[in-house]
Amino acid sequence: MTDEQFQAGDTVRLRSGGPLMTVLETRMDPDGQKIWTAWFDGAGKESRASFPAAALEPGTGIPLPG
Repeated sequence: MTDEQFQAGDTVRLRSGGPLMTVLETRMDPDGQKIWTAWFDGAGKESRASFPAAALEPGTGIPLPG
């Protein structure tokens, strides 16, 4: 896959595991594509973080609502 593989609305997961996340936006920086994501924990609390595209893989399923 290319560096432009993720788009807003896609679901992704860290290659190392973790919750299913929704892509909010993508940004290019000097190190490549940075992916901004959001997800809900088991208690319904929203979390947000950014990750390098290389750390993510396409997710399957539907993120659980908060």
